[in-house]
Amino acid sequence: MNRWAPFLADLPASLQRAIARAQRVSLPHVCPAHERLRRLRRALCRPAAVRAAYANLDAPTRAALQTLRERNAPLSPAEVTACLGPLRSPALLAADPRPRSVAERLLLLGWLLPRPPGLRHPARYVLAPELRRWLPSALSLPDLGPASAPPRPAALRATEALLLALVCAPLPLRADGSLATAALRRLVPLLAPLSAVEACAALSFVWPLLLQLGLACAAGRSADASPAAASWLARPAHARLDALRAAWHAAPQPDAWLRSLLLDARGIDWPCLRRRLCVWAEALPVGRLLAPAGLYAALVATLGPLANAQTHGFRSVARAPWQPSRAESIWLAALRGPLAWLGEVAWDQHGQLARHAEPPDAVAPCPWRYALGELLVVPEGAIDANALRLARYAEPVGTQEAGVAFRLTPELVARAGSAGHAKTALIALLTVRAGPLPPALTAWLDTSEPAISLAPGVLLIAPSPAVLSRVAQSRSVRRHLGTRLAPDLALVDPAHVAPLARALERQGVSAQLQAPAAAAAPVAELMPGERAALLAACAFYRSYAPPDAPLLPTALLEHRLSIGLPEALREAVTIAVAELAPAQPPTAADAVATLAAPIVAEAAPASAAPERRTPVRELLPMLSQAIARRGALQLSYLSPDEGPSQRTVRPLELERRGGVWYLRAYCTLRGAERTFRLDRMRQLGPPTGYQT
Repeated sequence: MNRWAPFLADLPASLQRAIARAQRVSLPHVCPAHERLRRLRRALCRPAAVRAAYANLDAPTRAALQTLRERNAPLSPAEVTACLGPLRSPALLAADPRPRSVAERLLLLGWLLPRPPGLRHPARYVLAPELRRWLPSALSLPDLGPASAPPRPAALRATEALLLALVCAPLPLRADGSLATAALRRLVPLLAPLSAVEACAALSFVWPLLLQLGLACAAGRSADASPAAASWLARPAHARLDALRAAWHAAPQPDAWLRSLLLDARGIDWPCLRRRLCVWAEALPVGRLLAPAGLYAALVATLGPLANAQTHGFRSVARAPWQPSRAESIWLAALRGPLAWLGEVAWDQHGQLARHAEPPDAVAPCPWRYALGELLVVPEGAIDANALRLARYAEPVGTQEAGVAFRLTPELVARAGSAGHAKTALIALLTVRAGPLPPALTAWLDTSEPAISLAPGVLLIAPSPAVLSRVAQSRSVRRHLGTRLAPDLALVDPAHVAPLARALERQGVSAQLQAPAAAAAPVAELMPGERAALLAACAFYRSYAPPDAPLLPTALLEHRLSIGLPEALREAVTIAVAELAPAQPPTAADAVATLAAPIVAEAAPASAAPERRTPVRELLPMLSQAIARRGALQLSYLSPDEGPSQRTVRPLELERRGGVWYLRAYCTLRGAERTFRLDRMRQLGPPTGYQT
């Protein structure tokens, strides 16, 4: 500490504040130089702080530090830029203290410090002598030889198995949202040759990550696949692994493999601890076999303790939160658990581990293979969106020849047909990915079977009555059938619809269930405006309908509608009803004339044809211009009760209700505002002799 503190004191104040901000050192807004230096020395110039910061560095930064440590000579600004990357000015670093190169990262750590030029020395960058002593040495591990090719990470295999099983059928869950025993029993054969214990541990580890990534949807005590599953499987393998690692790092709850090893988990920063485990795994040499014994001691000597103040959320800690034996057991459990499942390390059959580089993803699609009987093998590298489509018709039953074996049966295909998935789509998928159908599948898969439509209360079979006769030979189907109404129609009790559908699927016949019509919602109480409109409609119907018209409104109905109307609304309804009353009640002759009017008009000669009606689309621009200039118009209007008449009006507003255009205007004939339907206007033009 004899040389590091003077180096920090010679830095500009802006650079000191940038280092304090990057390392989260608290500084007052107005801080003297000596107080600022004291706080920086207390936070940075300690062996424990150096080891903790070194443990969180990435591999390129650690390699650069070891190179500078062995060099033992200052670097010129040009050498720093060439070896470690460019450096921004102290003002820019103070404005944005996020490092953009290895040189800026070391500078903001307070380790690589600039020295001002002197009489005999130009400007240079140096490491403090104390830092050279406190930096851990490079990792040195005994090499047991080259490692063989690693297997596919268990996390990828578990993810694919879960998505295939979810598409095939919903998975049962426990009350806490974890996979039930019945679900694990279905999934364990898909992860062979892993043992049942290892497969269950990998599935329990991956399941919360799928929920966190939105690939599965849990509802109550069951779970189903989400629409994002197909796009997830279309991503490369390394991208899926990176997403699973990121989801594991961000998971807020502790892992199941760690609960039995920790007596007290309070205060642990789980994302920080998981990132540190991955950093330790990345420090291992690539492609070499390593013995797990002695691995923890070598990593502690290089990277510092596994748990410290950062992993436990403390500002400072006098000693490590965990004893060395407990920390080593947690590290070994992580190597056997999530680090191995996520592909960070791999174990061989002799109990030795190795870290492998990520292999390049296969680009060419692998073909599917037909197996004995009704099995179809999909290679593990070919699990994609097409495999999810196959899982709608087939059931994954295990692994065979480095692939997932699917079982195709008439019952499963019929169940898919009941869910709306056509058999022709399955045949096209198998032909494209696996080639022509073998004879074992062609015998029943390539035959067209009519679907059966099931509705509550009736069973409808189309198009041939022979299908109903054939399936009725089975006792499981016949027990749920009711009266045979026709050769292709039979009644079904609503309580027997679901078991009958399952019995038909076992016979290899698709059963399409039709949902019953939804019950009508109860009618809410009418509002005052709605009752007033109904009163006016009753008055209009009673005034203009023929005497023998059906469903004439009664006085009791109008009385019940008028109860509770406000006084102002009651008066408005009375006025509207009075205006709707005709001059004289219609007679039977009027009704006959009204009914015969279309026939008479059709039989009339062309000279007696009524005047042509102007289309509404031609009237709208003219009326809009009249409203804009507040002018008057003359129109020929055909009223349903008064017949054709000539009106001079001043348009006020256009309105569309129920697909019909209306014009509200001041009518000089009536001396009041009236509403006109545009489809009843015959002619429209400028007024003659109108006084404004």
